[in-house]
Formats: sequence, structure tokens, C-alpha cells
Amino acid sequence: MTHTVRAVTCVLVLGGSCCGWVACSPPDYTAGATVAGTCDDGERNGDETDADCGGGECPACVVGQSCRTDADCEDGECTGGRCRAPHCANGRVDQDETGVDCGGNECPACTEPPCENGVPNEGETDLDCGGPTCDPCELGKKCLVAKDCASGYCGDSDTCEDPHCLNGEQDSTETDEDCGGPDCEPCAEGKGCALPRDCVDLVCQDDECQPPGCHDDVQNGDETDKDCGGDCKEGCPDGGGCSTGSDCQSKVCSANMCQEPTCEDGVQNGDETGTDCGGAQCQAVRTCSADQTCLDHADCTTGWCDPDEKTCTAPSCKDGFANSDETDVDCGGPDCAACEAGYRCSGPGDCDSAVCVDSVCQAATCDDGIRNQGETGTDCGGTSPCEKCADGKPCQDDSACASGVCDWHGLCAAPTCEDDTHNGLETDVDCGGGECPPCGALQKCQDAATDCEEDYECPPDLGVCVQPQCANGAKDEGETDQDCGGTCPPCADDMDCLAAKDCQSRVCDEDTGKCLPPTCEDGVK
Repeated sequence: MTHTVRAVTCVLVLGGSCCGWVACSPPDYTAGATVAGTCDDGERNGDETDADCGGGECPACVVGQSCRTDADCEDGECTGGRCRAPHCANGRVDQDETGVDCGGNECPACTEPPCENGVPNEGETDLDCGGPTCDPCELGKKCLVAKDCASGYCGDSDTCEDPHCLNGEQDSTETDEDCGGPDCEPCAEGKGCALPRDCVDLVCQDDECQPPGCHDDVQNGDETDKDCGGDCKEGCPDGGGCSTGSDCQSKVCSANMCQEPTCEDGVQNGDETGTDCGGAQCQAVRTCSADQTCLDHADCTTGWCDPDEKTCTAPSCKDGFANSDETDVDCGGPDCAACEAGYRCSGPGDCDSAVCVDSVCQAATCDDGIRNQGETGTDCGGTSPCEKCADGKPCQDDSACASGVCDWHGLCAAPTCEDDTHNGLETDVDCGGGECPPCGALQKCQDAATDCEEDYECPPDLGVCVQPQCANGAKDEGETDQDCGGTCPPCADDMDCLAAKDCQSRVCDEDTGKCLPPTCEDGVK
């Protein structure tokens, strides 16, 4: 007997298989195979994280539904496998939370008791105290009603207070009425005290609160540190507290701390003599310019600190000090005037006498062998007290020469009878004396025989050459008065005259014809 075997063909169908004409086996969902779902079938399938939401293809899930990442949630917050509202993960107590990111309708339940969670909630008036459910608050905590306070007293400032500090009496541990002691506010100036802490300004002396002072060893008043800054004259040291630069010795305040002085801080501080210059610290960095304060010459760019004004100045020949290249005070050296006798010198050029001996200027003399003190020649002539210069010596004018003649070479010349000068043996200019021609009328003479022209006399009382009638005691022809005027010597005051030359005073009154005495207003030298 022959059997025919039919070939069987198996086909893999979603989740199962079919062989030949046999009905297909049902899908096995436990074998790890994934069946494609839809986002509106009311079931969690496919890669959804909750029914019809989450995953890569369906809409995001709402608060409370399952999630794997923030992208699965409508509000973008996936915490603990559940979509949460954003406020449930911001580290604060907000919305209807009863604790930090917990409690309420949207956030996870809180695991700590409300009065021990470190945040004000559940109607608390301060942190974990007060309100209808928590224990009363200690002194200083916020309150709304008396039962919020362990002391049973909620003050006007909505703060738990000890009732004895507000009863208008000194009682309990108070040191004065409603102040002082361990429980009440510190007392004002003039109130009673036992300890510094009993006083607003922390100064208790003779059982009375004292006003703040700059020497009470306490930081009080407007001081920025202990006994310094604020209204205190003393600035605070480096590292001390401050509000502005004026609170600091260094005049520099940064981040509420006095800073150490530097040569670049834009303030005169430390031992600086000017702003960021001078002083031992800054001399090597920067010297001070003119008009800035200084203590010694090394502080100044000019190299000179005025000892009186204590300011940097340029040395001068009128500053009253021996400085720069001067050999003595304001004299000597290449820039200033020569020094007078008695002043220091380094050479002849430093002295107005041009005589420097043992580094001291000597007074000029007429025998020092040097042309000085206004002399036109060495030790002679000029404005000096020396004798006039001999022939051949330098001169500036005739007055420098013994001969009275300074020639065009600038040298004193020997007298001649033609040099227009009264010199040599002459009795007048270029006449008399026996060597020159005789002198004429009214020229000076000593002896008529040698000094006057023929027929002229030289009366001793006149000392000039005159004609004989000028000495005969009578008014002769040509004379304006007896023996005077005209060709005779000029007349004395009140004598007759015709012209000014007739009078010794050189003043002849035209109205009276008399010689007048000299005055300071007669226009005559």
C-alpha cells in the first residue's frame, strides 16, 4: 500500500505561523515581539509610555501619566517615571505644594512632616513654627497672633517678644525700662546698664549707657571698624572695614576693606609726599613734579625741595638757598651773579672782586693786581676809589686818567697844550703853567707873569687873568659894576648886571638889572 506525503508549507504571520491548510496559530505576545498599535485605541501598546501617549510617535502625556524621558511629557518634566508639573521640580514651595516640590494636587506626596521640612508652609508664620498646626515660635520669630508665640506675646512688629520688654516698667532682667538684659532690646544713651550688650552703642560706664566715642574700644556710632572711620578722625588701618576712602588711613577702600597703599592707587597715602610720588616707598618709582609737596630733594623731579614751602621747585638765583651750581646763597657758579666778599667760591669767576682765596671771596683793593671794583685799568680809574690811571693805562673816558685825556685808543694819554683838557702844569685848558701859551681874560692863573697874556694881571683873590681896571676899586668902562661884569669877573648877588654872564649866580633880573641869588627854580645849573 502506497502513502503519499503532502508537502507542508509554513508561513510566518504576525506573532504566529501557519502550516499547509492548517489554521494559523495565534500570536505570542510574551515572546518579545512588538505589534504596531495606534495612538487612539485606548491601550498602551507599541512604544507608548502610557495609553495612547509618549514614545516617539504618539502625543506627549499629561501630568500623572507614565514617562521615560522629559520628551514624553506635555510640560517637559519627567520625574520618577511620571509626568510632573514644572513647579514640582524648581526647588521651591509654590502653587499648592505643602513642601519643597511635594504635596498638593500635582506634585508627589511629601515624606517629611510639614512642621519639620525647613520651609514655611501649612499656615506657619515662620520657619516650621506658628500657625494652626505647628508649635509656637521662639522670641524674634514672625507671628500673627499671640498663640503663634511661645511667649504668648506677638508684638506690634509681628514678632514674638517677651511681654516684660513692652510693659512700660523696669522688671525681670531689664537694666532700664523695657530695655537691656538678655531678653530686651539694648538701651539708648543715658539709660541704665550692667554690661556693654545692654547698650545700643555697646558702651556701659558707671552703670549708664554712653554715647559712641572714637576711643571706647568698640565699633559703634557710624564707625566702619573699631574706633576708626566714619566721624572719627583716625582712619582705619589696612584690612579694616570701610565705606569710602576717607574711612581709611590709606585713603583707599575696596570691597568694604581698607587697602594697603601703593604708588599707583591715585591717592596720596603711606609716606608719599605727593600723589603716588616721593617718600621712601615711591621715590624709586616716581618723583614729584614742580609745586607738589616734598620733604627732601630726593622727592622732587627738579632735585630741589624748598625748605620753607615744602614744595618741589626749580632752583633759582633768588630762592635764598645755596643750590644747583651756586657756590653760596644765590651767587657764584655759571648761572648766578658773582658773590660779594666773604661768600664761598671755587674760583675767581665766582667773586665780584675776581679774588678767591681759600674758597672765600676777598674784597677788591687798589693793589690786588686785578682789574675789579669798576676800575678801568688794573688798580686805577673808573668808579673805583683808586687813583686815576697813568699814561698808557686803559680808560673809558677822560675822568679815568691822571692826565684827564683818554685817547681814541682807550688809553690814558700824556698832557699836551692842544688836548682841550686842563692837565699837566696848565692853570686852565691848554694855557698857563709856563709850558703852554698864556691864558686870556677870566682864565685861571697863579702868576700873571707865566700864566696870563701881556697887560693882564692875576689878582690872588680872584685867581683869574684880568685887565688892570678890574682891580682898581672903580666901575670902569666895560664893567657892569665895580671891578665886575663885562670883561671882568662876574658880579656877586645884588650887583648890577646886563646879562647872566655878568653874575656869579648866572641869573640877572631883567627888570631890576641886578644879580639874583641862585634858587631851585631859576632854570640854571
